[in-house]
Amino acid sequence: MAEVTADTIIDDVIANYPEAEKVFEKHFTGGCYTCPAWNECMRLENIAMGAKTHEVDIITILDELNSIISREG
Repeated sequence: MAEVTADTIIDDVIANYPEAEKVFEKHFTGGCYTCPAWNECMRLENIAMGAKTHEVDIITILDELNSIISREG
């Protein structure tokens, strides 16, 4: 995976870069990680959907995720 985009599925990012899960934990607050549907959501939702749901700036998330990818390259 060279770079994540708004269309990238959350689970794909975490599967390839486990460190990326910290970014989602940081920004997708409000019970996502305790919600029984979290595993299903991350398999189906892309980053844009998650950012919109949690009212988080998509550019911030993408910058943080792509920074992890470039470090782990």
